[in-house]
Amino acid sequence: MSMRINVRNFTGTTLPLDVDPTQTISDVKGLLAAAGKGKSVRVPVLAFKGHELRDTRQLLHYDIAPKDTIHILPPSKKEKITLNFEKEDGTRFTLSVNSDMKVEQLKREISVEEKIDAKQLKVVSTQEDPEGDEVVTLKDLEDTAVLSTLSLPDEVIAVYSSIQQIPSGPSAFGVLLSVDDRLELTTTDMLGVAIKSDQTLASFKEDVFHKYGLQLSDYTLILIGRELKDDDKILGDLGFIPGCTVHAVAKVQFCVSTPSAGDFDFAASPMTRISAIRKMLKEVDTSTEYDEYWFTLDGMDNLKESRTFWDLDIVSGTMILLKKRCYVTLTIRRPPVTNWSSPHDGAGRMTDITAEETETVESLKQRILVEFGTPGRMINLTHRLKVLSDSKTLKQENIESGDVLDAVMMLRRSSASGSFGGPMTDGAEFNFEEAPAYS
Repeated sequence: MSMRINVRNFTGTTLPLDVDPTQTISDVKGLLAAAGKGKSVRVPVLAFKGHELRDTRQLLHYDIAPKDTIHILPPSKKEKITLNFEKEDGTRFTLSVNSDMKVEQLKREISVEEKIDAKQLKVVSTQEDPEGDEVVTLKDLEDTAVLSTLSLPDEVIAVYSSIQQIPSGPSAFGVLLSVDDRLELTTTDMLGVAIKSDQTLASFKEDVFHKYGLQLSDYTLILIGRELKDDDKILGDLGFIPGCTVHAVAKVQFCVSTPSAGDFDFAASPMTRISAIRKMLKEVDTSTEYDEYWFTLDGMDNLKESRTFWDLDIVSGTMILLKKRCYVTLTIRRPPVTNWSSPHDGAGRMTDITAEETETVESLKQRILVEFGTPGRMINLTHRLKVLSDSKTLKQENIESGDVLDAVMMLRRSSASGSFGGPMTDGAEFNFEEAPAYS
């Protein structure tokens, strides 16, 4: 069912746009770009009620209704960080947010994106007791704290819809045990367990065995992204609180397909980092230089080697492929124009840059802007007069070593008509302008 919304640009000009509520934000950006009558138009950020809209979400996710207005924002120079979260039911999600955001703002971001009331955020904190032993606690994130000061990107943040406290004394409380056999299309069993904060991890495992017949020594126990290893630790010191979810995760049985030595089968803990696969391969095959390869699941996107099998949700039966690291050396040519904010304005400039052939055009553009001292600006990259697509890789665009790419600043553009499902409005004009980055 079509509806009409309004899109307002940097200068306050408004464009009526016919859309379907099930269309994604990326689809809407495509419609706006199409309104440029074939000109290269880039819509960097869309926002609704002050909230940045994410490309993969549908309009209906943000409760955008007919006659509502969404805004085009200029590109930001603010640093983004990606954070990992876990809900009370054990499900996980990630968000990319501005590093200068406060925790209070982050809670609102979570509420909008995940449709949950994020009343409390906790992160694992490791301290030493008077005897020098490690004690793991859940530390509250204060609303006024700025994310960039908290060292959060490598942590898992627990999200609670109510204020949680660790009970003191011998009183019992309930936790959930999620049993995950790492088998595709297999449902996860959720078991309820009554515990006390002063009992040990070993006694917790015994309680589970006596009640459910489940031998937890065959599994890796994970609580808020952290592996529980020390059986002598008490549960309160490990971060157990009422209603928390502990994951019991089986080993991952996976296969690595190599270019010359065939396929190798391995089994690994879910907390094994992707980088460890290289060491496993070197132990069984000394004839291949595995440092020259990336790991991938689809032959295209590289797996981030600092992440674990658990982080990436890799299940048993997964085939991991090797992809040769290929590099190209390019010459980037900046024409002599006055739009570039740099000491070389008007003189033009050329520089050489090395990139992997799997790097996207968008990623390369950002590196070029940093190289030329103009981060946050908007440019097109062209090769032999062809504008390169942001979402494609250099290989997909048939870019080879020695090629010369032209970096062209995007200038003011305008369009008069064309919208999804019909014309914009009679005689309406919508301007896409080069916008300065905001801080």
